[in-house]
Amino acid sequence: LANQYSNIFKTGNRNAASHLWASFILQRAGSMPSGKLGQIFHGFCAVSGSPLPDDPRTMYKATLPKVGGGTVTGVSRHCCQPCICDLIENVHVDTKTIDTADGTRTFDFLVIGDPCLKADLLAQPFADPFSGRNSSLSDAAPELKCEGGKLAGAMFSDHGHPIIGMFFTDPASLEAVPEVSVDHHKEAAAAAVSDPTFGYGEICSMRKAQGYNSGMG
Repeated sequence: LANQYSNIFKTGNRNAASHLWASFILQRAGSMPSGKLGQIFHGFCAVSGSPLPDDPRTMYKATLPKVGGGTVTGVSRHCCQPCICDLIENVHVDTKTIDTADGTRTFDFLVIGDPCLKADLLAQPFADPFSGRNSSLSDAAPELKCEGGKLAGAMFSDHGHPIIGMFFTDPASLEAVPEVSVDHHKEAAAAAVSDPTFGYGEICSMRKAQGYNSGMG
C-alpha cells in the first residue's frame, strides 16, 4: 500500500487525508477477499494519514459512538498516541456494505463529519500550536478539497459520512491489542473504568489543556 503513496496523494502531503487511503482500497475491494481487505486497512493511520507497518504497536482499542446511537468497542490503527485522542473527540463508527471477491460483506468504518459542509473554514487562519505561526487547513492539508459540497475523493458510509479507516470489532483484533502502561494512582485506576481510550484518557486530557500541541497531522 505504501508504494502507492504518490499516486494517492498528488500534492505529496497526506495530512488529514486518510479518506484517500480508504477510497483507494475500497475502489479495489471487488478484486480481493474480505480478509485481505481488512489486512490492507492496517497500513495507514486513520487520523493522520501516515503509512504504518502491520505491527501490534499500531493497534489502539477504543469505544466510539455509532452513527444513529449507541457505542461500539473496537480497534483502530495509529501512528502515535495523540491520534487516539483525536479519534475519541472527532470520529464515529458507521457501516458500509462492500462487494468483495468472496461475497458481499458489511464492515464497520471510522467516519467523520464532512468538512465541506463548512468549506469556508478550510481557509480560515488559525495559530499553529507547533510553529506559533498562522496557517489554515487548506495550507496544512492540501488534499482536503471540496467538490459539489462534499469532500473530494471520499467514499461515504451507509449514513453518508466520509470514511477514513476501518474499525476492527472482531474478538481476535480486540485480544491482540497490547496492554497500555498507565499510572496506577487510585484516580487513574478509577478513571480507567470509563475511559473510552482504555488507558490514554489522562494523556488526552493533558494534551487538550495544552492546546493540542502534539500529533502527526
